[in-house]
Amino acid sequence: MNEKGCEWMNRFWRRTWSVLLAGILGVTTVGTVYGKETEQKSSSEQSIIQQYTNHRAIVQVQEGTQLSYPSCNVEALGEGYYCIEGEQEAFEKALLQLYSREDVVTIQPDYEYHFLETSAITNDSSVYKQWGLYNDGSYSYTDDEGEQIQAVEGIDINAQSAWQQFQSKDEVVVAVLDTGVDYKHEDLKRSMWKNPKEIPGNGKDDDGNGYVDDVYGWDFYNNDKSVCSYKENGRAKEQDNDNHGTHCAGIIAATANNGVGIAGVASNVNVKIMSVKVLGGVNGATTTSKLIKGIRYAVSNGADIINASWGGWVNAKEDNALKSVIQHSGVLVVAAAGNAGENNDTKACYPANYSKELDNVITVGSIDSNGAMSSFSNYGSSVDVLAPGSGIYSTIVGGYGRMSGTSMSVPFVSGIAAMLYAGKSKTYPASVKQVLSSSYRKLSGISTRKVVCPGIIDAAMAVEQRSKLSLDKKVPSITHLSSDYKGNIKVKANDEGGSGVCCILYAKGKKGKTYFRKGTRGKLVSGTTVKVKKAGLYTFYVKDCAGNETISRINITIDTQAPKIRVTKNKKKMTLYITDRNTGIETVRFSYGKKEKEYFKKGKGTLWNITKSGNRRLNNKKTYLSVYAVDRAGNEAYKIFKLK
Repeated sequence: MNEKGCEWMNRFWRRTWSVLLAGILGVTTVGTVYGKETEQKSSSEQSIIQQYTNHRAIVQVQEGTQLSYPSCNVEALGEGYYCIEGEQEAFEKALLQLYSREDVVTIQPDYEYHFLETSAITNDSSVYKQWGLYNDGSYSYTDDEGEQIQAVEGIDINAQSAWQQFQSKDEVVVAVLDTGVDYKHEDLKRSMWKNPKEIPGNGKDDDGNGYVDDVYGWDFYNNDKSVCSYKENGRAKEQDNDNHGTHCAGIIAATANNGVGIAGVASNVNVKIMSVKVLGGVNGATTTSKLIKGIRYAVSNGADIINASWGGWVNAKEDNALKSVIQHSGVLVVAAAGNAGENNDTKACYPANYSKELDNVITVGSIDSNGAMSSFSNYGSSVDVLAPGSGIYSTIVGGYGRMSGTSMSVPFVSGIAAMLYAGKSKTYPASVKQVLSSSYRKLSGISTRKVVCPGIIDAAMAVEQRSKLSLDKKVPSITHLSSDYKGNIKVKANDEGGSGVCCILYAKGKKGKTYFRKGTRGKLVSGTTVKVKKAGLYTFYVKDCAGNETISRINITIDTQAPKIRVTKNKKKMTLYITDRNTGIETVRFSYGKKEKEYFKKGKGTLWNITKSGNRRLNNKKTYLSVYAVDRAGNEAYKIFKLK
């Protein structure tokens, strides 16, 4: 290290408790999406097939429906969603059949997403390069285009002041949905989440969550327990680059004051990194189905925050399946704006653009060390905050490196969010998002026409506003459950604590809260009415956005059979009988002579209170009798009898 660097180091260690951080996540939203979501079935078979070039589809079905196609692979994703894939001929045949089925609610492509990386990795390893945490203007570096950049003093997230103000031992779990995380890294191994109920290496699913030996998380890209790929030299496999996820993890939670490498944004609190590997390959690709499984895993295992340094463009409509699982997750999702330098208002990038509709999604753009918006950063009304993203130094597999991109900006915000969650177990995403969005220092170089908050996020300001975080300790309730005897169940859930109802799930039978917590069980209630096909006991589960939960049960009677109408005759009398052994008779009207059904539906004819008598003697001098009956389920019966 040169003389200048040594002097800087001495000043820095005297002024603060020696934690500098490095983070890089160059995320270039090159999420290629094959096709567009379709809710209405097309009349053209060819136009339908052309949307599904990867031979994968996400299908949502009605309650009680089980998908099965022997020639295709069908995987349940939870809440009524399935992923179906197969060879071209078999898949196309199954797809066309699905479009014709009445029990299919929606069909969409299994969209593709990628991490957003703009720069190559270098192995520079000096802590003073972490300008995003502490910038005194002494650091310079060469950017991705080879230009020498001199950092500007004060362009940082003010981490030093935040650390001095606040420390906490309360555990906060950040799920890094990304490529894998190097859990053996010297700067990360103390900050890794470990599954407390899983016994390592015994080959058993000890906690019963469906994943064997998921000690540090799970690899949904390769469907195994290995959340990081290693070579003998400690570098990641070329075909499965885990540097990106490791880089994000280091920005959030690299261990401070250990004499090694860097420090994470949230190193002042007990932050834990859950490695949820959903991206793989050299370019870090994934699909909607893998993302859904990863999100459900993170939520069911106690994640407070999801770091989403990836994105993709959907051709016409948003990815509704992904949007639904994010909306009902109940956790804060920190999303990358994208690295195309484009306006997200004109070319939507997801999940970034969900922030305009969902109060548990916050979208992050990138700022450079000069206090200007990074040239690659996307912008628009969906971008809530800006954080360092150019030339960020952080952990990679087996070492350290520099990356650029909005992917790097995201973990800065995830780290600050972790500070807000620490000691605030009953706060909720919308409240955290509000504090984060208001905690920034304005910068003259940022245009108000491009972003909502024209400045750099400030960790110290966010910590100062912790007292403004709303808490919700009240359990939500179901005020009424009712049935119309046709399988239509009306549901009304309330949350008086302020966080709002996160999700309502239901399942047939007597179930407990733990049944629904797994994330893959139960059907999602998307409106106010649920239609079921089978009678019996049903359990409803309600969770608010602060994690409070309750259950309620209801017995459902389904009556699809019309009342029975008959007339008996003998020499002395004629008698009318009307019976219904299910829900019982609601209304009976009759009239002598031939009458149409509509005559009675208008309220005409003689009203017969059948509750007082199960039969009625008829006038044997009349020629015809018309009868109309309705049971309590609304089933109708109508007959004309010739009496004489």
